[in-house]
Amino acid sequence: MVSTSWELPSATDADVALLCQLNGLSGVPILLTFQDHSYRPAFCHISAKDIALKKGGRRVHGWSFWRVIDTDHTTGESHPMMMAEHHSVWETEDGFLVDVTPPRHGGSNTLFLRDDGATIISKSGEIPIRTNLADLQKGVFLRDAEAVNYESYALPKADAARAHQYATIIGFDMSEYPTDPQDG
Repeated sequence: MVSTSWELPSATDADVALLCQLNGLSGVPILLTFQDHSYRPAFCHISAKDIALKKGGRRVHGWSFWRVIDTDHTTGESHPMMMAEHHSVWETEDGFLVDVTPPRHGGSNTLFLRDDGATIISKSGEIPIRTNLADLQKGVFLRDAEAVNYESYALPKADAARAHQYATIIGFDMSEYPTDPQDG
């Protein structure tokens, strides 16, 4: 039996630096503490844009870093991998970054690196999702824990339906989902 655990790395972790180097990211990640604004896990791009439109400020894109560890309980072997998920947070009008999305892997903190180039561009009404970054090698991304060589994909229909349902619940207009210069 294999289990997977998710650990929050530190900003000075050598594996974080390697992942950034492999993927051409610059800057130093910062630790953000989740602040509850009644949003659900896994919908960060919608939630961050929603609060920006309602309270001012803007949505900011970037990467949330995690050490993913697969442990084989039969052999006792562990296989760690550093990963960064495309993530969005709220930048208040005062310039503070606030994570309004509960971390789906537990805890209350996120190691976040702002990346203004990690935008969301919608085509034909699809909901685009960026693949996750991994420390495997340059040009290799992750989708559902599988290595792929593309940077983004359209959210599958069932997941897109859940995103639209969530948007309806919080009163978010999905035409606002793509990145724009003013609101992020």
